[in-house]
Amino acid sequence: MKKILLLFFLMTISLGYSQALLLGFETTETGGVSGGPFGGMPVPVLETGTGTNTSRVLRIDGNTAGEPWQGINLNLTNSVNLTVNKTLTMDVLSSTPVTFLVKVTTGGAIAAAPVTHNGDGTWQTLSFTFNTSLDNQVANPSGTYSGFVIHAYWEVGRTQFFTPTVTPRPVRTFFVDNIRDPSSLPFPNLGPLTVASPQVIGSAPFTITNPTSDSSGAWTYTSNPSGVVTFSGNTATIVGVGTTTITATQAAVPGQFAAATRTATLTVTPTAAPNPPARNPWDVISFYSEAYTTFSSPTWGGTSNNDVLIEGNTTRIFNSGYTNGQIAFAATNLSHVNRQQKVD
Repeated sequence: MKKILLLFFLMTISLGYSQALLLGFETTETGGVSGGPFGGMPVPVLETGTGTNTSRVLRIDGNTAGEPWQGINLNLTNSVNLTVNKTLTMDVLSSTPVTFLVKVTTGGAIAAAPVTHNGDGTWQTLSFTFNTSLDNQVANPSGTYSGFVIHAYWEVGRTQFFTPTVTPRPVRTFFVDNIRDPSSLPFPNLGPLTVASPQVIGSAPFTITNPTSDSSGAWTYTSNPSGVVTFSGNTATIVGVGTTTITATQAAVPGQFAAATRTATLTVTPTAAPNPPARNPWDVISFYSEAYTTFSSPTWGGTSNNDVLIEGNTTRIFNSGYTNGQIAFAATNLSHVNRQQKVD
């Protein structure tokens, strides 16, 4: 009986210390580096870690000739809600003492926090709390954030990059991995969301396959902007033309998994224009297009028109403003006039 109680106690401790992984830089994750670095920072490098962490990690290099606020934007694989808990953790390795600034973005007011490593050359799990106004950002973030920023330089005790200016020195290299929310349940391991795109307006409803997951949570689907597709369960119905982001949300499972999402882009195009009727060449006086021999070229006027190539034929496109075309031809034995055009 004692052994059973001890085992249950250890399991409780393990579950109590589960942490939700927000970003780990693995190839299976949807998050990661977003765009290029800014402020003159060298491009961060994804490489295999050393020591106690041999997974894929992100190397950050500082540039002493760059701006004091140099850094890189990241997309989190799993968003984090900072309405109640303001503390996150990150694994960091550095062989020299470093302090750098991190921010949460996209989903609420931007907030910043410093992270300091003592430079002992080992991986350390460092905590940082968004509770102070740094770099003129909020001191009390509230919202669900999907963006993250790492600034390569910061100085302990500072509140701004300027007045006086933070000096980006010395040259530094440090490694980061495993941004986590220690207050949350772990996220399930989700596969990608795949949606057949593009679709054509008027297409029949189609079924979206739920992403693979080790959670039993129910799935729901939404889109933004609306007006392109609607959902009944995982059946999608096309209702309009345009591009929208489909979000698949898997509900939380109490005591096991947090809620999680995956996204995919859907584009819906108009139906194709009907093919013009075939005409005998001797029945056509052509002024434009290579479909028939050109009889005489029009003289164009107006404020906004130009040529485009559509399916190998030169076509006149009319934009906003006004356009006029003057043509001249002998109307002998002319019985009908046919003008072919497409309006979107």
